[in-house]
Amino acid sequence: MFARFLKIGLYMILMGVLTGWMLVYAVPVAITWEIAESTANRLPVYGFFVGMAVGLGMGLSASIKQSVLAVLGIVAFGGVLWFFSLMIVGGALFLIGMSEDAVDRITDWVGPAAFFLGILLGGIGILAVMHDKLAVLLARFRSKRHEDPR
Repeated sequence: MFARFLKIGLYMILMGVLTGWMLVYAVPVAITWEIAESTANRLPVYGFFVGMAVGLGMGLSASIKQSVLAVLGIVAFGGVLWFFSLMIVGGALFLIGMSEDAVDRITDWVGPAAFFLGILLGGIGILAVMHDKLAVLLARFRSKRHEDPR
């Protein structure tokens, strides 16, 4: 029993810190979107509490945990694709003798493009899993409807 409470608490702290840390980097973006600076500075605190709620859900429900881990996996896949694309494209351009400024200009758009390509490719797997689970659920409801004589 204590181990379960400990696990839930760890999920809550982990997700709270993770979302709060991510929203620290969103503060300058929020300020450029003309959100009040006092509100923008509170974003990490809001993120911490939202992350704690998600962590509570992860500790109490296996399906929420799987969903959150799937989203984190998609983002991680995008990050890996971003890193390798910068290393490969940037290194190849630098090796063929392009100037450092030209390499920087090209990699400025290659990195984000690779990240979003990774997000899309990772999302395809999640959509396939969701499609399979939805098909099983719909088949279960259809079979019950046909058995019901009303």
